[in-house]
Amino acid sequence: MSTGGFSTVQASIGYWNSVPIELVTIILMFLGTINFATHYALLQGKFKTFFRNGEIRLMGFLLIISIPLVVFIGLNGLYTTLSSSFRDTVFQLVSALSTTGFSTIDFVFWPIFANFFVIIFMLIGGGTGSTAGGIKQFRVYIILKSIYWEIKQHFLPKNRVNEDYVWRGEDKLYIKDKNIREIANYIILYLFTYLSGVLIFLASGYSLRDSLFEFASALGTVGLSIGITGPDASGLILWTEIFGMMLGRLEFLVIIFAFTKLIKDSKYYFKKKITG
Repeated sequence: MSTGGFSTVQASIGYWNSVPIELVTIILMFLGTINFATHYALLQGKFKTFFRNGEIRLMGFLLIISIPLVVFIGLNGLYTTLSSSFRDTVFQLVSALSTTGFSTIDFVFWPIFANFFVIIFMLIGGGTGSTAGGIKQFRVYIILKSIYWEIKQHFLPKNRVNEDYVWRGEDKLYIKDKNIREIANYIILYLFTYLSGVLIFLASGYSLRDSLFEFASALGTVGLSIGITGPDASGLILWTEIFGMMLGRLEFLVIIFAFTKLIKDSKYYFKKKITG
């Protein structure tokens, strides 16, 4: 529920090899990635409000599209039965999207195509106002909606004023160009930091797949690993991950504002000290 991902055993949830345990964990991970306002609507029985939420719709769309692709294409021939392939796929993808970090398999043995979806899900992350990490589903949803609005605008009469909004709870949240710019800037900053971390991993001799996977997990505060993070990892790798985890958990803008304030106050202090 807290999307922490720590376990008392090394093999994580896979240690028990139990369908009931995995099913309960999936439900809790799903609840953990939903923002608390949406939880409140669900508890009140306002199901229309719940399913109208953009993050819920995005999450449902991502899982509905990705699960069949991973099961029938990404893991084709890897599992002896369709049920076991479906079971592992659902658990791993929900864990990645919720940034919980529980696992029931070793990702080293998964093909690149399947791991690609896990990486994307770790980057997207959970809902705004939840305990999950990542870019956050609300930001991704707004960017996708803005693309739709832009395309739609070309087919509307030029003199028509169109009000773009999304549902947040029971209220309409009107989206302005300023909001879209702020979200786009945040996503660009997030991806720039992500690629910078990946380059450090590549320079340390790791493969592209492993580098993309491991730093997506660190930056999204997920906890899944493809085998890089551990006591044998170099100091450079560990410090890169520590820095990424701090940025991902505290959110970039908070740290940027804090450093800006610190630099500004330092300049004012030294200037005042010099001038007496």
